[in-house]
Amino acid sequence: MSSFLNILSSSKVRSSSPSSSEHLLSSTISILRITSRIRSWTARVLSFAGRLQLVRSVLRSLQVYWASVFVLPAYVHNEVDKILRSYLWKGKEEGRGGIKVAWVDVCLPFEEGGLGIRDGPSWNIANTLKILWLMLTNSGSLWVAWMEAYILKGKSLWDVDSRVGRSWCFRAILRKREKLKHHVRMKVGNGNRCRVWLDPWLQGGAILEQVGERVLYDAASRREARLSDFIDPNGEWLWPRVSLELIDLWERVQEVSPCLNVSDSWVWVPGRQGGFSIASAWEAICPRGSRVLWDGLLWSGGNIPKHSFCAWLAIKDRVLQIMESSHRIGHWGVELSWIFHRGIGKGVRRKLWRVLWCATIYFIWNERNHRLHGGRARDPIILFHLICTWIRARAGSWREDAHLPF
Repeated sequence: MSSFLNILSSSKVRSSSPSSSEHLLSSTISILRITSRIRSWTARVLSFAGRLQLVRSVLRSLQVYWASVFVLPAYVHNEVDKILRSYLWKGKEEGRGGIKVAWVDVCLPFEEGGLGIRDGPSWNIANTLKILWLMLTNSGSLWVAWMEAYILKGKSLWDVDSRVGRSWCFRAILRKREKLKHHVRMKVGNGNRCRVWLDPWLQGGAILEQVGERVLYDAASRREARLSDFIDPNGEWLWPRVSLELIDLWERVQEVSPCLNVSDSWVWVPGRQGGFSIASAWEAICPRGSRVLWDGLLWSGGNIPKHSFCAWLAIKDRVLQIMESSHRIGHWGVELSWIFHRGIGKGVRRKLWRVLWCATIYFIWNERNHRLHGGRARDPIILFHLICTWIRARAGSWREDAHLPF
């Protein structure tokens, strides 16, 4: 580590600084930690919902921790996702088949039809964006100061070549610059920090990316020129208008008002008040789906987790596919409209309808498995009483006085 930082071994650097020499070791450790946890749980009989809770709260958290400490290679996230996917559907760390829903759909938020598992690769990218943000804002940390002195050497972060003479770690960081650039902008003050041609201070992005290198020749300007070079002591613009490109830019430049007594500052657009956070970065870059209307039926308070999971599979059309039924979920217009009308919203009665609906789907599926693998059929009255028993037990844990009609 000390050789990477070009400092004496007796000096100490914060352990969260990315290290190229340790990424292979960290990758192996992260995978081993996850597989060891799964092996310790394999002997336990857990439902899909139980395994989902372990994946969301424990296994994915291990990956999130390692991603926050090291810049992990893509193959590590692919391997971890393979392990988590196998454990969720089959209860073990490896094996083929048994996948019921695509992993990309599983990793969507609840309100978009997924199971709320955090997308690992996107979280790793979000942590990398944090490193770039610290470099961009010159946060004052020892690691950022070293990067400024030995890597950037006064150049813009956007202008550093990522291909020549760099470590694997730094190349991996620089490859994410475009993702950062799409979500940041420079708030213009006195113009002393803002690089007029390279930084995204105008609407539409950096000027060089919009109009090309020719603008440097037209404006007789340096590539690293500061915006303050184009502002007079009174705060008025000294914008050159000697080419069509510069004249077109002038219309947008006039929309920006310099403030000589305030320094330029970077703004993280997805964040509240312009501040960066890993959570907001993940929200900005993770894969997104379409908003669904039925998430409140499954994941609202009061539902039985394993019943909700089975109902989720039914809505995803997986239950009927496994049963080889020709009556698909897309034909359930009347049924879904009926339960939406009664189950969406607040109140004990609506909560009961949600629990009843999910429990009914679960026990129909359970009876199918019971007949297929046990060879015996149960009377519908028995199933009805089973459903009522589960609902009574669940409603007994609610704080509200739930008057059950059965």
